[in-house]
Amino acid sequence: MLTSRTTGGVVAVNLVTGGSQYTAAPTLSFSGGGGTGCTAICRMAGTRVESIAIVNQGTGYTSAPSVTVNAATGSGAVAEAKVYSGTFRPMNFFQGRFGDVYGVDGMGRGIRWDNAATTAEQIGIEKPAVAPAVTGGTTVGKYVRDITMVRQGGGYVSEPTVVISGGTPTEAATGRAILQAGRIAGVRLTSRGRGYQGVPSVSFTGGIGDSAAFTVGLNGEIAGVTIVSGGAGYGREQAVTGVGAIAVTSSTGSDYLTSATHGLTEDDPFYLASISGSTDLTVNTTYYAVSVNATQLKAATTTGGAGITLTAAITAGVLVDPSQHLYINIPYHGLLAGSTVTFSSLTGGTGLSTGTRYYATSVETNRFKVMAGSTSTFPVAFESDVTDGAATIPPPTIVFGTQYGLTSSGTNAPNATVSISDGKISNVNVLYGGTGATTGSTAAIVGGGGTGATVTPDMRYRVATITAATSGSGYYAAPVITIRPAETDTTGRGAAATASVNSDGQITSVTVYAGGQYRERPTAFILDTTAEATAELSSSVKGKYICAIRYIDDTTRQRRGPIASSISDITEVDMASGAGSL
Repeated sequence: MLTSRTTGGVVAVNLVTGGSQYTAAPTLSFSGGGGTGCTAICRMAGTRVESIAIVNQGTGYTSAPSVTVNAATGSGAVAEAKVYSGTFRPMNFFQGRFGDVYGVDGMGRGIRWDNAATTAEQIGIEKPAVAPAVTGGTTVGKYVRDITMVRQGGGYVSEPTVVISGGTPTEAATGRAILQAGRIAGVRLTSRGRGYQGVPSVSFTGGIGDSAAFTVGLNGEIAGVTIVSGGAGYGREQAVTGVGAIAVTSSTGSDYLTSATHGLTEDDPFYLASISGSTDLTVNTTYYAVSVNATQLKAATTTGGAGITLTAAITAGVLVDPSQHLYINIPYHGLLAGSTVTFSSLTGGTGLSTGTRYYATSVETNRFKVMAGSTSTFPVAFESDVTDGAATIPPPTIVFGTQYGLTSSGTNAPNATVSISDGKISNVNVLYGGTGATTGSTAAIVGGGGTGATVTPDMRYRVATITAATSGSGYYAAPVITIRPAETDTTGRGAAATASVNSDGQITSVTVYAGGQYRERPTAFILDTTAEATAELSSSVKGKYICAIRYIDDTTRQRRGPIASSISDITEVDMASGAGSL
């Protein structure tokens, strides 16, 4: 849009000095000049006046009015008004050879519009009288056309210095690094240089902190179980044998208890599970064997004590040696105290019944006793050995080691089921992997009556913490933390963390915001590799050039200068073989 010129109005208010410390845009007042009605506003840049825009040019001005800058705070802004009070001059418009529209007012001045801008450019129309004389320089030279990154490096916390050296230029090229996420994404050329006789080298200095060191803390769980060996003999139905209690009697007038195979030695403890014919001894009371011979013994209340006097003969009794009697033998049964046991067949073992649910007590690795009820005090006293039979026991279970932090109890403890096929461990299904493992775990198959199974837990970790073991230096911006899986962990990925730094350039803490998944402990570090780049050259002057000159006057920028003339006649120069300059 081309604005009109109004005679008698203020056509411009030029800012001489912008002043400082203005907290709000100051107002302007105009006085003198013979006219009235001029108004204008200040445009601010922070706390200083940047420019002045006329709102109303006013009328009747024959000379420039004085401009007063009014403000409650701030000072120093100075402006001057310009008035046009002359006669109107006609302006002729024409289109130049390059499509620009020119307006000429007959005074050797005018405007030029490029068909795109929102304002027209002031120009001096009078062009130079002759075309330029142009020749190519004798020295062929090149400039830096582009810089290509070979390796972006890593660990940059501030912009490094780009060093472009060598190549024997008449003027060296310069550039600035483009930093993105700790890497140099590229180089922005601030000067392409000139006169290069050879390709220069590109290097980077500074920008990388003094490397910190980190330790990675894990929170692991059981992801699965690998069966190394399935073992043999596992199953719910297991063959059993057992050692029963022994029958005892006593004779009238004798304090001896008689049994052909009692097997006790002096001071061994025992108790009687049942007694008939005498009330001198009571059932389920601990006594000690004294005056022992191969077939007889007396009962004492203490070790080394006197035998108890029997006033009546024991016609029938059942003696139990706790260390060897009443045990049921099933190798590697895996039972716990209170586990249920059911006999499906029995040979011997008078006092035990098939199909009856019993409860394990006095549990050892390969043997146990049974109670009639879960709250019974004494085991079932069967009176003859079990020479053959079968019992149903719980299936094998898997136990995970907790020595490396894996939760051992409660709802967070690991849980898995074990499957059997042909007496071998065929599968372990992890229902819940637990939590808290910092290094690893162990696993073992327990119970089920078999032997030889070997299993290994497969771990899965997430990164829980990253600690700066060494704080480093020179990190005045937070560096990028790289978390790399172990070489043997082909699936590890996903952890991410951010670092915090202090004003001394040291790393103070690391916050993990994604734990990822890893099979082994990953490492955390700052990828501080130096970037590499190469320069590409182009001939400074090569090909056909159409040259012209134009005048530039000394109008200041504050008055929208400098103002350029139109161009001279053109001169065409063909630099087919290249030149260092024109």
